[in-house]
Amino acid sequence: MVADNGFEQGGGRVVQVTIPAEVAFDLDKFQAVQKDILGRLGCRGCCSGWDIRYELQRRFLVNDKLEIREPG
Repeated sequence: MVADNGFEQGGGRVVQVTIPAEVAFDLDKFQAVQKDILGRLGCRGCCSGWDIRYELQRRFLVNDKLEIREPG
C-alpha cells in the first residue's frame, strides 16, 4: 500500500536503532554507527531498500525510593 506521501507502508525492511544523544549529535560517532549497521544489512556504503529509523534513547529507571536514573 502506498501512502499519500509516496512511501510504501508496511513491509519487512524497517530497522529501528536506538542511540544515546551523545551519539546522535556527534557526526563522527553517528556515521560510525551507521556504517556498522549498514554493514550488518549487507552494504556499508548504502541503505537502499531499508527504512532505517533512528530514535534517541529515552529510558529511565525508578527504584523503590522513587529515585530516577538513566541507565548506561
